[in-house]
Amino acid sequence: MLKDAEYRENIWKSKINLSFITRENEEDVAHKAFEIAACGGFLLALRSPGHEACFQEGKEAEYFSSLEECAAKIRYI
Repeated sequence: MLKDAEYRENIWKSKINLSFITRENEEDVAHKAFEIAACGGFLLALRSPGHEACFQEGKEAEYFSSLEECAAKIRYI
């Protein structure tokens, strides 16, 4: 498990940082999404009303609605 500076450094070094939500827990926004954005990483997140309310698409984050769309955006980037 990465902590503190090592965690932030790995976000910076990653070309893409994925963020998922747990629908079974009725999550609408992932805590990890805020960590990625705060560290200045590229955020690719599952589309949800919570994520969309917090992060501007095309500027602060990119979203996907299916695994196929996620894979297509990863290949594009």
